[in-house]
Amino acid sequence: MRPGAQVFLHIPDKNKLDRISKLCEKSGYSCRRIQNADVNRTILELISGQSAGKKVSAPPLYFLPEMMIFQGLADKEVHQFLEAYRAEGIPTVDLKAVVTPWNFTWTLYELAEHLKEEHRSMH
Repeated sequence: MRPGAQVFLHIPDKNKLDRISKLCEKSGYSCRRIQNADVNRTILELISGQSAGKKVSAPPLYFLPEMMIFQGLADKEVHQFLEAYRAEGIPTVDLKAVVTPWNFTWTLYELAEHLKEEHRSMH
């Protein structure tokens, strides 16, 4: 495993999750699962356990969409991973993000909503 390189996944489909997890392992990245219960946790809390201060919480009964978050990977590594992902024929995950200095204090809810809006504007 490459120290610090992690892929966080919220993939409800177990078969798809298993295939992505195997690809993470093959690529040398730690694979961490995100649960719906994590919806109001910040990315910083997921990575380090540290609180990020003021948070925007999800509305009641909000369920996280399928998503993938890359942390500690260089741009080149993300692109290589996604090429290998496509080569494996794993069904697409539409909502993907890289942890940045701008989004690491966002809750998973905020990130998911931002990614959904980005995805809508691109299609």
